[in-house]
Amino acid sequence: DMTELPPAVVAEKCCRDASVAMELYQKLRPVVNNKHYELDRDYLVKLLHMSHRGIKLDQDLVAKIDKELEIDIDLYLGYCHAMGFSPTSNDQVAYMLSSAGIFLPWKRGHTKPSVDEATLKYIDNPLAALTLVARKVIKLHSTYTHKWLGKTRAYSHFRQDAATGRTRSSDDNWQNIPTGRNPG
Repeated sequence: DMTELPPAVVAEKCCRDASVAMELYQKLRPVVNNKHYELDRDYLVKLLHMSHRGIKLDQDLVAKIDKELEIDIDLYLGYCHAMGFSPTSNDQVAYMLSSAGIFLPWKRGHTKPSVDEATLKYIDNPLAALTLVARKVIKLHSTYTHKWLGKTRAYSHFRQDAATGRTRSSDDNWQNIPTGRNPG
C-alpha cells in the first residue's frame, strides 16, 4: 500500500518512473510515424472530451424503456418460475435442461456443466431460449436503464486499447448497448 511508505520513497519511485518514460520517449520518438502520432493524439483528445462530457439522457425515453424492460422481466421471470427454475441460477438452468434430456458440455477444469450464452444459443430447446431472453432483459435493466433513471447525463471512460487499437469504454460500456433496430 503506497500510503504506508515514507514520502521520500514514493517521491523517488515517481522520479524514476518519469525518467524511464522520458528515456523511452527519446529512444522511440525517431521511429514513430509523425502522421500516425498526430492522428492518435487528436483521437485521444476526443476520447477524453467524450469521457468528461458524457451523454445527455432523455429521461422520458429512459423511463419508457425502463418500464418496458420491467414488464418484460416480470413476464419472462414469471414463465421461468412457473416452470420451476430461475434463469439467473446456472445450477437450476442446468438441472432443467438435463431433466429435458439435453446433454450439456463441461468446460475443462470446471465441476459443473456449462450454461453460458455461447452454450445456450446452440441448444434447440424453448427452456434455453427463454433463459437467454430473460438473462438479456435482466442485464439491460440492471446495467443501463435502472442506473440512468433521474440522471441528466451518463458518463463512461473511453480509451484506445493498446493491443487492438480499437476504442474501449469502461464503467458504463456504451459499445454494447443494443440499438433496438434489430429483431431480438
